[in-house]
Amino acid sequence: MAIENCIVHRLEKRADGDESVLIPRTSTLPVTPEMEGLLADLTQSYNSKNGKAYGCFNTESPFSQLLSNTLAGDCDFVAFSLDAMGLLKAQIDQSNFATGGFLLFIQYKQALTDYLMILMLNNTDAVSVDDKLEINSSQYLDLTRLHMAARINISEWKNNTKATRYISFLKPRNNRKVSDYFRDFIGCSETGDSKKETERLLTTFEAYCNEAEFEDEKSEELKRKAFEYCSDQAKNGDSVLIKELSGYLDQDEPDHFARFVNTRDYDVAEEVQPEKSQLQQLVRYSGRAKGLSLSFNAHHLGDTVHYDAASQTLTITNIPDNLKKQLQKRQR
Repeated sequence: MAIENCIVHRLEKRADGDESVLIPRTSTLPVTPEMEGLLADLTQSYNSKNGKAYGCFNTESPFSQLLSNTLAGDCDFVAFSLDAMGLLKAQIDQSNFATGGFLLFIQYKQALTDYLMILMLNNTDAVSVDDKLEINSSQYLDLTRLHMAARINISEWKNNTKATRYISFLKPRNNRKVSDYFRDFIGCSETGDSKKETERLLTTFEAYCNEAEFEDEKSEELKRKAFEYCSDQAKNGDSVLIKELSGYLDQDEPDHFARFVNTRDYDVAEEVQPEKSQLQQLVRYSGRAKGLSLSFNAHHLGDTVHYDAASQTLTITNIPDNLKKQLQKRQR
């Protein structure tokens, strides 16, 4: 990844406070090995986050106009970021849930694709021991609490007039109102949800295996291969392409799964944004209810795990030794 422009500003505001205060930076940050390492950590953290939504600029997005002007050379990156901070400040001042933080704007290129990433970060306290064995307190950027972030695929936006999914942004379930103001700051119309899209893909794939009446070993192999491909795409922050997945599943008949998707009414898009946590369903069965938790690899079903749909019972043989010991102690 090659960083082209990077700058950070700060907005200060209490959750129940008055108007926020902008503390701007007046020049871009130098591209150093530390900055490159930070970008690598940020993209890895962003890609691993569940609950992303996808969309495109709406027709009334001031942010998109600012970005267009910058890309056309009408203003520099510093001026663009300051104007964008003005838009964000207006959103934060209207929100009772926003507390501000450090706003990082990074324009970078990965392979042949141009991106703009916008992230809201905060410092956290830390304690360390120095070379003299003294205890010191310090602060560092807390990447584990990355809740407000968006990434714009500039290349897709500029080169594909029909594109509707070139913006992704985090959409935490328990922080919806905060993510809404961040989405509105960008001026994004939501066109997709990674969780719902992944659910549709998994449902379609299960139907594909059932309708084709594959033998158990063949079905498990296909699910494992689908899991491998989709997980790699999720890890890299890329989409699952149905045509590409179809070819990965079966090199002899590379269009087999793609034809199934195209001829059935499962409403699966040609390009799916995978939700990493849900992909486990391809290779594992799991569930919880009233203090009971079960999880096992798919290949155990029909072997050491048997399900009777009529009686709704699950029979497990060859249980783990550590569980067996706990049960034996209980019976004494």
